[in-house]
Amino acid sequence: MTTAQNTLGAGNDTIASTVENLVGGPASDTLTGNAGNNVLLGGAGNDALDGGDGDDSFNGEDGDDRLVGGNGNDSLVGGNGRDVANYAGAPSGVSVNLSSGTATGQGSDTLSTIEEVAGSAFGDTLTGDAGGNTLTGGGGDDGLIGGPGNDSLRGGEGADRALGGDGRDTLRTGPGNDTARGGAANDLLRTGTGNDVLRGGPGTDTCKDGPGNDDVKGCER
Repeated sequence: MTTAQNTLGAGNDTIASTVENLVGGPASDTLTGNAGNNVLLGGAGNDALDGGDGDDSFNGEDGDDRLVGGNGNDSLVGGNGRDVANYAGAPSGVSVNLSSGTATGQGSDTLSTIEEVAGSAFGDTLTGDAGGNTLTGGGGDDGLIGGPGNDSLRGGEGADRALGGDGRDTLRTGPGNDTARGGAANDLLRTGTGNDVLRGGPGTDTCKDGPGNDDVKGCER
């Protein structure tokens, strides 16, 4: 089989692939794969890479990149910058663990140098690693688990559960009836519009409750 490659120039390019491999340029590119097994390399800009179907390999390289694996068993490497693995289009809930570098639910993906995860419209479990992560739930009932870094855990529309880790974390609940628990350090817990449960952890936590009928214990207000 012949493998074709398209290498982009210096402008901000949008390419939908009819070839197997795409290499971005120094600007901010949008690269979209096809049903085959694609290799997408972002280049220096803030790129959006979407593999489509197939078992794809991504490397965002430099810049703050957004990686969408799609269906298939994909390899997502963020590269330099602050990069997000986006599972908003997944057909079911996903389980993403940045510490182990794995994701299941839309194929079986491997992840490396990813700082942020965006969940699906279903019930997800998102777990951070030793860095400072941003974990954002979607429409389902999600579990958000911080790691040792200073994390931001953001609930979506469902009844979410957010658990801080060892770092100084910020936990923000969404419009559902959520539960947020602080971790080992001094955390900030903020409620949304639902009837939420906030529990401080071993650190000196600050809780900011909202308009709902919230149950707040173990933290300063």
